[in-house]
Amino acid sequence: MRFRVTAPNGPSVRARRTYGAIALVLLLCTPGLGSLGGHLSAAGPPLRSLSPVGTEGVDLLAAAQASLRPAAADPAATLSPWTNITSRLPLSPGYREGESMAYDPVIGQVLMFGGYTGTRYAGDTWLFSHDNWTDITPTLPTAPSPRQRAGLVFDTADQVMLLFGGHNGNTYYNDTWTFNGTAWHLLHPANAPSVREDAMMADEPRDHYVVLFGGNSNGTRVGDTWTFSNGTWTNISSTLGGAGAAGGGWIHVGRHRRLRPALQRPRQRGDLERHVELRQRRLDEPHPNADGGAPEARGLEHGL
Repeated sequence: MRFRVTAPNGPSVRARRTYGAIALVLLLCTPGLGSLGGHLSAAGPPLRSLSPVGTEGVDLLAAAQASLRPAAADPAATLSPWTNITSRLPLSPGYREGESMAYDPVIGQVLMFGGYTGTRYAGDTWLFSHDNWTDITPTLPTAPSPRQRAGLVFDTADQVMLLFGGHNGNTYYNDTWTFNGTAWHLLHPANAPSVREDAMMADEPRDHYVVLFGGNSNGTRVGDTWTFSNGTWTNISSTLGGAGAAGGGWIHVGRHRRLRPALQRPRQRGDLERHVELRQRRLDEPHPNADGGAPEARGLEHGL
């Protein structure tokens, strides 16, 4: 295929071929290039036009521009990332709300405990992995009493799952349990947060402790902050201040990946679809409480 290139000073055939080759490279490598005029001034006289000639009759300009257009969106990308696998499960815990669930990286399985079924408070323990639920309750010599809305998190420093508090309709708890992959163990720390449900708990591996904030204690929102490390609870509220909140979760934010609560919005009483509002933040987002302190009050009222 040959190219016809026109320039004001009538360059030689070799020069025209050189300009044509350069123009073609620019067409293929420069997105959004609409005109070649003036772009080749460094290589020689500015080009006025480039048109392929020959029996093929192919418009290289149109072909190059078409190749640079964004590809059509993949329809699969708009599909929900959730897959309902309920129908293919041979066994499952059954309907409930307020259960405690977290991933245990040591055993590579998700641990689930308790909840409210609508008629009773559950105290069963389940493990989930590879699309399969396993009820290990019959194998456990001891376990937390039936309850809902207990805090549960993996404790990186101690390499165990940590469960705290909860509520069974009549009683609020403040007991502390660990799960090592095969058994529950009740701890007896000298100090502990007061009785509560809906406390927010998260692991802070950099500082080697679990942090707990807020919750609902006998119908009253609490706003204290505790850390747990080496079997000991420490109340650090006096250094933070702040007001009470209940329900929600934690997310890492800031370029230093500090923990920040993502509090739950109030829901209608009796709503069995518990919702945790976890907003994704950029890692370089400034902390809203740059001057320190605990989160402001943001309530959650609920009942059954």
